[in-house]
Amino acid sequence: MAAIAAEAIGLLADNERLGLLRRCANPACSMLFLAENKRRKWCTSNICGNRARVARHYERTHTDGVGGT
Repeated sequence: MAAIAAEAIGLLADNERLGLLRRCANPACSMLFLAENKRRKWCTSNICGNRARVARHYERTHTDGVGGT
């Protein structure tokens, strides 16, 4: 617990690192992460990022109109 507390204090005391702290773009996820890349949106690309990509693909390939699949 002491190591976690020390890391949290170090993060909150460093304005540069604190500026990189972001919340995951997945509304169902509550994780925070340090976005070392400005384009990063998700806490993990293989879980939350993949879910977003799968949802986009589903929306593109499954239509609600007549003749849709």
